[in-house]
Amino acid sequence: MTWKTSLSRLSTSFAFAALCLTFFYVASTLICKRKQVNLPPDPAPLPIIGNIHQLPPAEDLLRKRGNLYNSRPRLAVVGECFTKGMSSVLIPYGNQWRAHNRIFLSLLGGHLESKQLLFDLLAGSMDSREDESSEFEFSAHIHRLTCSVMSSLIYGRRLKSFDMEDVAKVDEHVKEFSHEGNRSETQLAEMFPVLNYLPSWLAPWKRRGDEIHAKTVDYFEKNVAIGKKNAPWNFTHQADRLRNGGALHDIYEMPNTEMAYFLGHMQGAGSETTTVILRLFVLACVLHPSKIQTAQHEIDRVVGMRLPSFDDASRLPHVNALINEFKPERWLESPDLPSYSFGLGRRFCPGKHLAQGTLFITISRLLWAYNITHASRGGHKVEVDPWVMVQGLAAPPLPFEAAFRVRSKRHREIIQSEWENAEKDLDKIISLS
Repeated sequence: MTWKTSLSRLSTSFAFAALCLTFFYVASTLICKRKQVNLPPDPAPLPIIGNIHQLPPAEDLLRKRGNLYNSRPRLAVVGECFTKGMSSVLIPYGNQWRAHNRIFLSLLGGHLESKQLLFDLLAGSMDSREDESSEFEFSAHIHRLTCSVMSSLIYGRRLKSFDMEDVAKVDEHVKEFSHEGNRSETQLAEMFPVLNYLPSWLAPWKRRGDEIHAKTVDYFEKNVAIGKKNAPWNFTHQADRLRNGGALHDIYEMPNTEMAYFLGHMQGAGSETTTVILRLFVLACVLHPSKIQTAQHEIDRVVGMRLPSFDDASRLPHVNALINEFKPERWLESPDLPSYSFGLGRRFCPGKHLAQGTLFITISRLLWAYNITHASRGGHKVEVDPWVMVQGLAAPPLPFEAAFRVRSKRHREIIQSEWENAEKDLDKIISLS
């Protein structure tokens, strides 16, 4: 790097800092003046509980007046620079969002993937490992499962190993998006969107946004090309038929690039959120063994010596309560408790049923097959801090260790037999569904 280049970058940094300081001064002056204006009073809070008693009316507004209250605030950097207004999560309520949601609801398994997960975990189970001091990457196997479920449905392609490039690509995309969104200059521009009118040489987030967007679109479009070649059915084919068949023409004409972005974001969002929940489940197993044992006893009583299936869901209330919350007694006492995990109103998560199905089949089978406990090293328990989370979009727990022990020799034999005899041809699996 030459001294001229260094001087140029230093000058740019000083100019940007000076501009930000000036803007902060002006903004703070305006805010102080605004505080003197007689604004309407806030809703009156009650002692201790604050405004929580007003949640039902708020829920009613989101459900019944969604056209007024289900939009999103403008995100100048993440929504406009990084995703170019194509992210289903970030676009404001309107015809474009309705077109995205219509496709979601028209599109929206896990039998095979959960069987592979159980089989993959055998190699790392404590009764199979010679060295207890070596770390076991259970999170990688979980992440492969969730990525493969979404990739199979969207592009008609299974991801058979956690070290495949596509698994890493999904992870890289989510991490990069989260990292860029947490940068100080990004957050500054989100707070004061007027900064987004700065030229690119004074707005580094614009340059990074263009680079990230170009790389992301290239990856998504390659996946769409793969999905179109795969038969007989996947979300790529179905979304294309919806768009070309006129199902969206009454509200929005969706370009090819936006369709690729839509499908790619569906894969990233679906795999990342489910991975986080499954990692939290493993954490709960390590920290609250008594709760887990109660669910295992229920599975043993209802299911016996076979893998749980979707048909067992209605007969496993404790397992379902455990999936809803790691204090499951609340859901056993009041099964109709309101849940906001998947959002409210018109912007509720359209992948809710797919996520619930994947979580049930995976968690019930993990509980059936394994005792999940603290890892040990040198005869000592490896402690886990339950409160240390990664700062980002989904806030997963930091990497931690856990020990997976097969519950019996018979359980091991069933896991091996189920995987060896499972149908692994995706086309046949889909045609039988």
